[in-house]
Amino acid sequence: MLVTDVILFHSVRRGKYSANYEKPTSSRERTKPVTSGELDASELVELLQRSAVEHLTTCRQLEAREFGSEFRIVTTAFEAMYAYKRSDYQRCLQLSTQNVHTLTGGEGL
Repeated sequence: MLVTDVILFHSVRRGKYSANYEKPTSSRERTKPVTSGELDASELVELLQRSAVEHLTTCRQLEAREFGSEFRIVTTAFEAMYAYKRSDYQRCLQLSTQNVHTLTGGEGL
């Protein structure tokens, strides 16, 4: 299941896509605390970023399958950047090292 599926399911379940749904008009309404079962903006941003990483990684994997014999393609570059953004520096280093190893053909490491 993709992150976008979870977002859509959650939104539909909560009635966010009904015809009567209106956006909050005041800044106070937009920043009100999250009640149980609702997504706050930061959680939504996190889910959308994870979704983007999943889709970009899938795209790279398809490119690797299609053109892998002609070019060296790393499939985890977006995951490494996302790990860095989340301050998961150990995972970022691990993925980046793997990417360099792939691109250099393991030479010099």
